[in-house]
Amino acid sequence: MSRIETSGKNPLDILKACGGWYKSPSEDDISKGMLVGYAGEYEPEKQWVGFMYANFAKAERYPYIMTHYAISLEQKIRELLSGIDTFCGAPMGGITFAFTLASVYQKNFSYFEKKITKLKTTESQEQSTLVMNRHKIEYGERVVIVEDVVNNFSTANKMAELIYAVGAQVVALICLLNRSPEWSFRESLVLPGAVVPVFSLIRQSMFEFRQDDPTVRPFIDSGRVVWKPKDKESWQQLMRVMHKV
Repeated sequence: MSRIETSGKNPLDILKACGGWYKSPSEDDISKGMLVGYAGEYEPEKQWVGFMYANFAKAERYPYIMTHYAISLEQKIRELLSGIDTFCGAPMGGITFAFTLASVYQKNFSYFEKKITKLKTTESQEQSTLVMNRHKIEYGERVVIVEDVVNNFSTANKMAELIYAVGAQVVALICLLNRSPEWSFRESLVLPGAVVPVFSLIRQSMFEFRQDDPTVRPFIDSGRVVWKPKDKESWQQLMRVMHKV
């Protein structure tokens, strides 16, 4: 693949050029469109679903693109830079971007991992907890949480609890895409004892549906839904669906 042009392009168009953006070609005709499953659940073993998906793993293959994304945020985070020590990545999508930000702005780097606490069974989903095994955050550090895509900020809140537990401070959250449908209410993150700003490179509302919603029920019933869109074969299927119309 030839070098992807970044100059003069908006961040979402760059992601599209990387092959990392899916939008169902039709929300009305189930013979053309297809749903994707999101990571969040509204009840046990019931994922939210929607018609769009951002797969930043496709952009991670190109370090120059991640660097471009990091530099593109400078104007938004310029006043923040002198008051932080560490960029801390969320698993897995935030890790590469956190490392890139730390490299570009010459700060420390850390990240959380998921540790499996209970394997998936026929009656329950896999369960995990967040741990920090390498590059531990120290007492007094001023930390920016980094994710690729945010919606309900559940991962960020879990990370913040662990960061506060070691005596460090969360000063902001940075993400590549803020997809929260609550367009005007998700520019800050409420944490225990603090409200921190949320800086996003891309602001794109992506509405999510319960599986029993009449809008998506025909897709569910006909099996036109990809539950793990980042899997290689699943993503290829979505690209074929999107581009054949």
